[in-house]
Amino acid sequence: MIHLRSKLLVALAFLGLASGCHGGGVTVEERIAEGWQLLRYRLASVESRRDGYVTESQFRLVNDGAVELLLVLHVAVDPTARLEKGHWSRTAGERVEEGEVVPIQVEFLGGQGSGASVGGRFLLQAAGVSRYRVHLPPTAASASYR
Repeated sequence: MIHLRSKLLVALAFLGLASGCHGGGVTVEERIAEGWQLLRYRLASVESRRDGYVTESQFRLVNDGAVELLLVLHVAVDPTARLEKGHWSRTAGERVEEGEVVPIQVEFLGGQGSGASVGGRFLLQAAGVSRYRVHLPPTAASASYR
C-alpha cells in the first residue's frame, strides 16, 4: 500500500511540474460539441499601464503552430477588481477571430504604474457565444505599452 501511494505521489508531482511548465500556469480551452478541449498555449508577453484606478493589460499567448491569442483587459479597482471591458483576437495565418472578454473571476495583486499583476478566469465570446475559456494567473507586466 505504501509503495502504491509513493508511485501516486510521484505521478502527481510530475503532473504538477508538467502543468507548471505549460505556459506558466496559463490554460486555454476551446469550446467543442462535447464540452471543452485543452489547447497548448504559452504566455509570450504581458504589458500594462495604470491610469488612476484602471489598469489596462495586454496578454499575448502563442502556441507551437504560430497561432496568437491576444487579450486586452481594462481592470478597475474600486475597491475590488472588476473587468470594465475586454477584447480578444486570435490569429491563425490569414484567419482572425475576435470578440468580447467576459469575466468569470478577476484577480489584481497591485503594482503602481506599469508592473501591475492582473489575472483571472475569462470567457472569450464571439457574437455572444463562448468560444474559449482562459485562465491567466496574476502576472506582473514587464513593460508598459502605449
